[in-house]
Amino acid sequence: MRLADLAAELGRDVDGDTDVWIEGVAPLDSAGPAELSFVRSAQFADRLSATRAGAVIAPDDLDAGGRPTIRSPNPGLDFSRAARYLVPESRPLCGVHPTVTVAPGASIDASASVGPGCVIGTRSTVGPGS
Repeated sequence: MRLADLAAELGRDVDGDTDVWIEGVAPLDSAGPAELSFVRSAQFADRLSATRAGAVIAPDDLDAGGRPTIRSPNPGLDFSRAARYLVPESRPLCGVHPTVTVAPGASIDASASVGPGCVIGTRSTVGPGS
């Protein structure tokens, strides 16, 4: 996702290169060039200067050293909001766990996920993506 598009989703402005491509999120200490990180205050300036993050979210008054920056009054909150766009929700694998009890006449779609110990009763239907 382009940094400009992410900032627009968050309703925030960007300082620096708005075309930076961001693919994930990570802490300042381990972020790479395609990842977004955040800093809350100047207390973390040493970590900010050492990070390899492609972009950061930071307060308006913090010097980000020329790094592409989404400006925010609450960087932690906006980082959390950004993560929802950048980190896909995990979904359980499709299939039926071996310990599931399925009654005669029950129907389970192939794209459904039925976890351990579940009981699927007679005439029950587990639909697609369930």
